[in-house]
Amino acid sequence: MRGALIVVLAVALAAFGMGCTGAPEGFRNMTADCLANCTGAAAEVCANGTTYPDACSARCYNATPSFEGACDACKDTDGGKNATVRGTVTSASGNYTDSCVVFESVEEYYCFGAIAQKTTLQCPEGHECHMGACVVKMPPIPEPDCQDSDGKDVYTKGAINASGNVFEDSCIDNKKVKEFYCDQGARSEETDCPGGYECDTGRCVKISGNCTDTDSGNDIYNEGKVIVKDGLIELEFLDKCLDSGYVKEYYCSLGGYIAETVKCPEGFRCVQASCRQDACTDSDGGYEIWRQGGANKGDLLLRDECTGQDTGIEYYCDGNDIMNATFTCPGSAVCEGGRCED
Repeated sequence: MRGALIVVLAVALAAFGMGCTGAPEGFRNMTADCLANCTGAAAEVCANGTTYPDACSARCYNATPSFEGACDACKDTDGGKNATVRGTVTSASGNYTDSCVVFESVEEYYCFGAIAQKTTLQCPEGHECHMGACVVKMPPIPEPDCQDSDGKDVYTKGAINASGNVFEDSCIDNKKVKEFYCDQGARSEETDCPGGYECDTGRCVKISGNCTDTDSGNDIYNEGKVIVKDGLIELEFLDKCLDSGYVKEYYCSLGGYIAETVKCPEGFRCVQASCRQDACTDSDGGYEIWRQGGANKGDLLLRDECTGQDTGIEYYCDGNDIMNATFTCPGSAVCEGGRCED
């Protein structure tokens, strides 16, 4: 019994001699004596999340030192080597914030004990560095294919080219211009010309003189008359047909007038000083197999015709279009000259 007590005391004394490491619960009352043996001359340490004056004091509390320095001597807002979060390290040597080295890597700051350290981390696949953190790559936004010749200038007639489609500035009426421009693709807006200006050929121009046009501008589809006044002199110019395909159009511009020869579009002809769509006419009044007739539209004339002894083709108008239908003469009637005869 006496030998066992000697062994226990020997173990306890040995613990004090080794800096009191691993002191069991039964020896907590010895902590003060253990601390009395610590000189306090060494640097403070962080052990198990607590700051101690020195390593000896930490061991007196059965704590294992992690690093030299206070536990809060270095702080990292993103918790360490975390490339996907932009963090800031605060330490005795200064403050440091994660930053991008190139598009695919981050200069990452972290705490190594009480000291700020840095390393370069590659972004994960499918990520890129943006403002000090690896973020998911966004698909590239295609640049709109659009060019503008006048930069949205209502005083200049311009045009845009959007992916091969050309849109020219134009006049809505003599006071309003339709301006085409580029803004993430083709755009347009209607703008009133300022006071003292009028819209002419797709731009706002300063008015000088006195000119009026009864068909409100360069309009080849309506007969018009231009009247120009200069003091006591008044001149009149009438739109007119030069032939069946061309119209001479008069309109106001810059306070004066312009005379322009314009070809009528396909399917139109000049009639009564304006381009008008060809009308379909049928000489036999429609689908009539007992009379020979013909359907006419512009330069096209198709006459009813026989295709056999008692069969034929009848041409007629449907709206403004020429249509055709085959027919068979009834009873004993035969087809002669594009019509049925008994």
